[in-house]
Amino acid sequence: MRDLFRGLRSIGTAIGMIVREPRVRRLAIAPLAINIVLVLVGLPLLIWWGVSIGGSLFTGDEAWAGPLRLVVGAVVAIVVSIVGLLALLVLARIAAAPLMSRLSEAVEQAVLGDRYVPRQTTLRDDVADVGRGAMFALGRLLLFLVLYPLILVTGLIPAVGPILAPLATVLYGALVLSLDFSEPIFERHLPGFRRRLRHVTSRPLLYLGFGGASVAMALIPFANLAVLPVCVAAATIVFLGERPDGQQL
Repeated sequence: MRDLFRGLRSIGTAIGMIVREPRVRRLAIAPLAINIVLVLVGLPLLIWWGVSIGGSLFTGDEAWAGPLRLVVGAVVAIVVSIVGLLALLVLARIAAAPLMSRLSEAVEQAVLGDRYVPRQTTLRDDVADVGRGAMFALGRLLLFLVLYPLILVTGLIPAVGPILAPLATVLYGALVLSLDFSEPIFERHLPGFRRRLRHVTSRPLLYLGFGGASVAMALIPFANLAVLPVCVAAATIVFLGERPDGQQL
């Protein structure tokens, strides 16, 4: 359980670091602006889309259609809205890949202090960051195509479906956001999608805590305006806490 609470606590630690460290705070401004535009424009559209899809189900006049339409429609609306928001965050992370890499490096420097070894980057490295981010997103897309239909089917299970589907969505979101927000620090220290996936799944409580806190932050009004820089910083802190030369925060 210690790992679970450490993962949950990483969000607060990251916020404190952004407030406290001038360089980290400065590098968080640009992704914060991207994040604000994403949430203010994309989130209302996703909620409207999810509600529209949910309301279009079971349009018959049968006596059972009304209650079933209400329950299933609500589940579909919640699942579509959450998964759509996660997809928007993934796209924003890809677009802001070079910015996120610099922010993650600044957090690493703040954590490691004198033990930090700087990495020299060029414009070519920044372009490569975007390309690798796109390839990594392709892997997540395949994961989505496998898991998302199963989540929707879970929502149709009588009695327990309305509970299981949102829960499965949150667990899926925790996995996706753990991988996505950790990508900048993984890129420097843990190359290869399989190695990253194995690293995350071998520490289920740690990344369930971090990923679950990230999903919660993404869904909380106003807090979700800062989810992109805060969660990238938190993912860096989580990873460094697992390294022999890291320190627990």
